[in-house]
Amino acid sequence: MQKRPGQDTINVQGPQADRYQHDWAVLVDKGYQGLQDEFRTIQPKKGAARGPPLTADERSESDRISHDRVQVENYFGRLKKLWGVCSHKWTWDRQTYNMFFRMCVALTNFRVRCCPLRREDGEYYLRYEERLIKLGLDIEEAKRLKRQQARDSRRARFVLRTRAAIRPANTSNR
Repeated sequence: MQKRPGQDTINVQGPQADRYQHDWAVLVDKGYQGLQDEFRTIQPKKGAARGPPLTADERSESDRISHDRVQVENYFGRLKKLWGVCSHKWTWDRQTYNMFFRMCVALTNFRVRCCPLRREDGEYYLRYEERLIKLGLDIEEAKRLKRQQARDSRRARFVLRTRAAIRPANTSNR
């Protein structure tokens, strides 16, 4: 995320500005803890589970950052709504992915300039995330059922083999 030539003169303030003077910041959510060791990040503070609660200033800063992140979610919602290729699993060759994705981002940027982002774009993104979570849960459930069926059929074969092994022994005693 390095600045291009000529962008170094842009004065950027905020977290880690002195450490990463030649880099742009990445806006991330609380789940990306640890990323700040390698990149300049702007992220809300995460309160410690057993530690003291966040101060009023820390909560205010986290709310401000979260508000900015809503714009990012709205953007990705618009991107995924406009271009199905960005909202589905990529099935073509890997070499063309970067070109298609960059083209979709450029066209979305143009579209955002013409029609500003709206709440519906963010809601679309949230629905997309929920769909992905549901798909993941459905896949896990299908795997669980398949494992259970395999266990049941293994158990049934074992019972049949055990009975077959016991029967001849009983018939020979007659």
